[in-house]
Amino acid sequence: MKAAFEDAFVAAQAAWPGVTLDREAFMAYLRERTGEDGAEVAHASDLFLACACLRGDPRAIAFFEAHFLAQVPAFLSRVENDKATIPELLQALREKLLLPSAGGRPKLADYTGQGPLGAWLRVVAVRAALDRKRAQPREVLREEIPDTLLAPSDDPELDYLRVRYAAEFRAAFQDALLSLEPKGRTVLRLHIIDGLNIDRIGVIYGVHRATVARWIADARAWLFERTRGLLSERLSLEPREFESVLRLVGQDLDASVRRILEDESG
Repeated sequence: MKAAFEDAFVAAQAAWPGVTLDREAFMAYLRERTGEDGAEVAHASDLFLACACLRGDPRAIAFFEAHFLAQVPAFLSRVENDKATIPELLQALREKLLLPSAGGRPKLADYTGQGPLGAWLRVVAVRAALDRKRAQPREVLREEIPDTLLAPSDDPELDYLRVRYAAEFRAAFQDALLSLEPKGRTVLRLHIIDGLNIDRIGVIYGVHRATVARWIADARAWLFERTRGLLSERLSLEPREFESVLRLVGQDLDASVRRILEDESG
């Protein structure tokens, strides 16, 4: 393992010549984010650069500007119609990434090496732009999804269960969503909250629309099964009632996910 870490360290130094970061600091940073010493970390060089940037190394920050932040205007142009605002967005993103927020830490510290740094930055940049648009008065970009958790239907039994177990439904949806892997949550947020279709999300991630469709379907299926399991553990219902509860979970999935994500953002 030590030899593997040494190889990762040497490769990172070669990728970013002139960046100053000692072995011990890099090893601690790597372990904190991956639990590894470099043997199975595919993006150790990106983590090396992020670590050096966070420690204020000027050469690392220059590389980060030239190789990563320079790509951000192209990312933002895909979601921001007013091109004049892009420099302002870029500066705000630069500060968010490299400077600690009030009571927090720089956003770049959240990068864990699970994917390329450039792909992670693309998602962060687009999310920041969409958050800014949502915070300002604007036309609604998507059709409002009704609050189906309490909306009446033509099935009295479902209406009863929907109202009777509203708190349990919400808690189960929320717990399931919190345990969903980060990429799945981000993709659902982009699709359900921000109203981006699979083509636009594919552009953000640099993948085919079919891949995005599969990500969304997998995330929904996982949430359904996780919510189903949690409700099964928490509610004592007759089999017929439980089947009706599952119908509600399927009906209310997107609306409930949207409501929870909006509460988190607000």
